[in-house]
Amino acid sequence: ATCPDHWTTMGDYCYRVFTDKSSWEEAELKCMEHGYRGHLATVNSAEDQDILDGFLVYMLGERGDTGFFWMDLSNQEDESTFKFSN
Repeated sequence: ATCPDHWTTMGDYCYRVFTDKSSWEEAELKCMEHGYRGHLATVNSAEDQDILDGFLVYMLGERGDTGFFWMDLSNQEDESTFKFSN
């Protein structure tokens, strides 16, 4: 994948870590605003999970950060069920 500036290619996808605190909705909007077809990370397979794990270890470990992060899993439609939005 060819990624926009400040994004990192991992497998077939582009990833970026934003370090400011935000709600799930704010984080999703920030992804959309900062990249072509930007979206919170979605895990569709074990391979996607491995790629995302590696990226987070690399990016967050480099900063010494062990904080929390948002991904595209939410209970926005039904509070009793978490779903990916795509």
